[in-house]
Amino acid sequence: MRVKKVVKTDPWASLIMTDVDFNMMPVDEMRQRASRAIRAIASESAANRLDLSVHVDLEALEADWRELEASNTVSLHQGFDWCKAWSQSHDNPLLLVRGKLGQKTTFILPLELVRGPLFRTARFIGSPHSNINTGLFSSDLGDLTPQDFAASVIQQLEEKLSRVADIVTLEKMPFQWRGACHPLASLPAVRNQNASYQLPLSANFEGTLAQINAKRRRKKFRLSEKRLEALGGYDHIVAKTSEERRAILDLFFTQKAARFKALGLPNVFQDEQTQAFFHRLAALGETPDGQPLELNAIRLRGNTKAKSSRSPDCRARAIMSSASSARSTRPLRPIAAPVNCCSI
Repeated sequence: MRVKKVVKTDPWASLIMTDVDFNMMPVDEMRQRASRAIRAIASESAANRLDLSVHVDLEALEADWRELEASNTVSLHQGFDWCKAWSQSHDNPLLLVRGKLGQKTTFILPLELVRGPLFRTARFIGSPHSNINTGLFSSDLGDLTPQDFAASVIQQLEEKLSRVADIVTLEKMPFQWRGACHPLASLPAVRNQNASYQLPLSANFEGTLAQINAKRRRKKFRLSEKRLEALGGYDHIVAKTSEERRAILDLFFTQKAARFKALGLPNVFQDEQTQAFFHRLAALGETPDGQPLELNAIRLRGNTKAKSSRSPDCRARAIMSSASSARSTRPLRPIAAPVNCCSI
């Protein structure tokens, strides 16, 4: 049969073909099929659209956060326990940026707002005490290319944070991480002035030490050991109880203060908030995902007071944590992290 051309004002006009033979169907059924098709197209479009939201409550994102953290592509400094301890000991407002593709959380950028004399800066939580910031990202970015993904993130960050922050600084982010390009590596960036040194941990100590100047390091170790033996010997202590962790951490702060003063350097562990942060981490102890902060000490025998502590500061602990889970690939080399800045 022949069908006359449909008037353009009909909203269903584009769904009816003209001058074509076809089987007639009831109008209601046709509209239902068209409606389902439109909803399917809209649903598919939403599933591939990146939507950002900003949150201020860590607990509200904990389930998604820990799921992303379990992927083993996350820096220690973006771990949930690390960020929670920092937020509980500092007064900076949280700006937790969550990105979703459809109903799936694709990434979380744990940021905090720092008010300075001139600008309000959104930065990674605890950034002054971190050396590698990765954020938390899923490996599945949908159909978005890395360039489109990064561009969308920056555009929406500007829209979401422009009323509360003057600058968003995503600093100390690696271009390459766990053998893959970082999702935001295509953003305009400058290299950080401090390189991050990483050493993969082998299955045994000999293999790990062989990656660097093993002969020279063994010689220095023997020399240090002889000096300690001359003082009566020593024990290597790993803090297990909360009391041991607290005592070693306090001693660490005391020794660091003395050393920084002797070198004429500012003491980055001096303020109460920073010390409270590390004490909160140390208090956590063992967790199913490991231990956020492990405390060690060298204690001279015959003396109940530790003479030297080797509490892992932010850099040492971060490098150890990263290397232990990525054993296989890179030799020791400096990895300069970019500083990605977006002025909004």
